[in-house]
Amino acid sequence: MTKKYICIEVPCEINLRTSIKNMQDSLNIGHINAYTPESFVLNLETSGLRVLKFELADISWELKSFNKSTSKAFIHHVLRRTCLRIGQTFASRIFTYHAIALCERAPMLDIT
Repeated sequence: MTKKYICIEVPCEINLRTSIKNMQDSLNIGHINAYTPESFVLNLETSGLRVLKFELADISWELKSFNKSTSKAFIHHVLRRTCLRIGQTFASRIFTYHAIALCERAPMLDIT
């Protein structure tokens, strides 16, 4: 028996700041696909899933401050959260966020 709902999370790494080096670094850590929020949703919907809820999420404060000074991490945190409040589409064009989608299997079409 399959579950009715599935939650999928991926980083949306393609934005205005993405470079070839960024993409290669992403491949080096095991990411095999790169997404924008729109391409992620399209991929889900063309794979037999119906997206019920979608949102972008920022990484945690702990992760941001892991390898940055507290002041730099704070500025980064405020800037990224402010961009998200302005709008998810706007924010995703500037920074990498995690896309989270709650999906269900789309009903199979009967073509007989």
